[in-house]
Amino acid sequence: MRPKMRSSADSRVSQKEDVSESPALGMGDCERQWIPAFDHPAMSDTTPNDIALGQTSFSSYSFIRLDTSRYDTDDIAFLNSKGCLSIPSPLLLEQFVRQYFLHIQPCTPIIDESVFWNMFRQSFSGEPDLEIPLLLFQAMLFACSPYISLETAQQCGFDDRRHAWNSFYQRAKTLFNLPDESDPLTRAQAALLLSLHTSPGEPQEASLWLTTSIHSAKLAHSRMNNIQIPEEIKASQLILDRLWWSILLRDRSLSIGLRRRSRFTSRELQMMSDLPTEYSFQNEIQGSRVYDSETKRLLVTVLREQCQLAMLLTGMVSITFDSDIISFTSFTKEAFQSTMSDLSRIRTSIQLWKNSSPLSQMEKMDIYPAVVRFTKLTLMYYEAAQMELAHYEALIVERYHPYVAFDYVRQMSHIGNILQHAASRLIIILKYFSNQGKHQNLPLTIVAYTAMPLILSAINFKLSETGDEMDARRRPLQYLSELMKLSTYDVADEIILRTDDILHLANRISQQVFLQNESNLVRSKSIQYSRKGSISSLSDSSRAVTGKYRVKNWHQAFLQHTRAYLLISLSVDYFMSVGQLPRNSDLPELVCFMPPFGEIRLPWSISQGFPSANSAEGKRRRRAREIQRIREVSEEESSVRFLEAEEARSDTSTIETVPLGGTEGHGLNDIIPDPTQGDFAMNINYFDLGQSLQPFHTSSFEDESTSLPLSLDGNGMAGNQYWQDSLNNLAGITPFKDGELSHLVDDCLTSKFLNS
Repeated sequence: MRPKMRSSADSRVSQKEDVSESPALGMGDCERQWIPAFDHPAMSDTTPNDIALGQTSFSSYSFIRLDTSRYDTDDIAFLNSKGCLSIPSPLLLEQFVRQYFLHIQPCTPIIDESVFWNMFRQSFSGEPDLEIPLLLFQAMLFACSPYISLETAQQCGFDDRRHAWNSFYQRAKTLFNLPDESDPLTRAQAALLLSLHTSPGEPQEASLWLTTSIHSAKLAHSRMNNIQIPEEIKASQLILDRLWWSILLRDRSLSIGLRRRSRFTSRELQMMSDLPTEYSFQNEIQGSRVYDSETKRLLVTVLREQCQLAMLLTGMVSITFDSDIISFTSFTKEAFQSTMSDLSRIRTSIQLWKNSSPLSQMEKMDIYPAVVRFTKLTLMYYEAAQMELAHYEALIVERYHPYVAFDYVRQMSHIGNILQHAASRLIIILKYFSNQGKHQNLPLTIVAYTAMPLILSAINFKLSETGDEMDARRRPLQYLSELMKLSTYDVADEIILRTDDILHLANRISQQVFLQNESNLVRSKSIQYSRKGSISSLSDSSRAVTGKYRVKNWHQAFLQHTRAYLLISLSVDYFMSVGQLPRNSDLPELVCFMPPFGEIRLPWSISQGFPSANSAEGKRRRRAREIQRIREVSEEESSVRFLEAEEARSDTSTIETVPLGGTEGHGLNDIIPDPTQGDFAMNINYFDLGQSLQPFHTSSFEDESTSLPLSLDGNGMAGNQYWQDSLNNLAGITPFKDGELSHLVDDCLTSKFLNS
């Protein structure tokens, strides 16, 4: 917001705001009793027809700025035709603004709430001292529109919240491309808000807006020296500091949720200020019109914890999402060991953050429902990060298994335990959001974090041994499917469809790999090691584990069929990152080739006519990739890979490419039986699952698939000596001493993981 310039030639009106992602849901007792900011006077520029339509001209509000003198009549007509000059009428506008500060501001505090409310009230009692650019205000309306009531959306002339969300996005996007608003701080704020939008047709949209926001924020940072008035310098610096932290949080959310490389490089990290403090939010704590002071104070604590976690995840996003999953940067044994050490260090640092964070206690503060929601969202990021770390670690251990030799089983077991603990906790958190989403809309980010837990729950259901076990495992599956259906965003429809495609893959792998009988249950690694003869003990132990017992859950499937599991998880990662399902050539050959099954063709690549694995094009691609990898690796590593390739070829020389299930069936249509038709009847439509299932009590949600099998202070992981030794050797599971966590965060600023 900037001071208002008085000029008779200037018919400006302002706007300001921005946002990033944050949780959504209705507040409870912690909300302030709502007192209208004004008495809704009939405004001079508002006609009765405007009021009936629920929208009015922006010029009706003296706190919104647009210099219309810079545009000719045709330009104004164009903007008006696009709705860019329209704002909800006073009776409705307060509902939009209120939802913004309830759901967006807590995790994207890029404006001062108390300053905004003062300006908002002054605009109806006189001339406000500050004004907001129309661009930023339209972006603000876009960001909060998912949380307004359906009635409010319809009173504004929209069909529903989705229609309002897309319409306000197009308005803000059109204004962003105009030359009028050249202030880089305003553009950075607006772009950050617009990064909340993703559509099926433009899956990279959010990342592009985030990049634009970072670029504009750097320009704003460089222009700070041009400000002459001390008061303006202080206010602008405060907002810029908040903006950088908000950008960082959005970057981490996109990286982990959509498996994308970080847009936040070491240059941006050098511009970060100290972590947010309660003192820097004192005006908002006392001046909020939507939260009481105690709730607001606790929300600032949650924000600070989010920022700490985001800094500690710097190394994780740099290693995990900057890597080429097709070829892998070739590792020598020393590089492999160094990377594994780095991953352990990162995991330990965020585990220490979790153990010393007040969020574990705040998660239970039922009298502050808003605090609980934002705390759950933060912990969702944490558990998802743990899962992605485990997936990446499993991938490189599987790829470079000769480097671990006898230690393979122990390392993979350790990774599997961490993965199981994180997934179980994540499912419990998502169950909470599923219950909340029945009452109000959820942030779009929740959908991205639901896909993998949903698929793991489906695998668990498929591997059930008894009817009681099947009933218990159906519950989390239904909660997660309902959570996806609750979303009202366009892109959520695409995520649901593609997740169903990957569920089809998971179903076929469960049938043809996880549930194979003992004679066929031989791991590729067992074959390779036994042929070498030098480490036959690993082959015997691996064969004993995989052949003696039936796979009973996804965790066992991960341990016994790691490559098959990774094929599923990498398919999810690729879709989330790119916005389309992968072809065989888009995934590492490691997971597309599984002795004794041979090369796996993805079911959707068959139906879509992608080049088959045995076609000339498919063979050419595989050969080109192999040649490129061999050229890049050291002589030692080349020898290792050559031997493995030769053994794999000799083991499977007569095996045809295996299409996983063809194209019949679809997702959980083939997994979940309809209880009304017997144990083996299949549900017609998975995403209508709730209509075909018998009702159950929500209190019985805790079951084998979601109860925590591991704990850090009891049995499970704490009882695993390797886990205890790893943590004790790296840092120990103890509360942070004074300044210890700050040092860990500071280390991120100079970490070798940062992008240059």
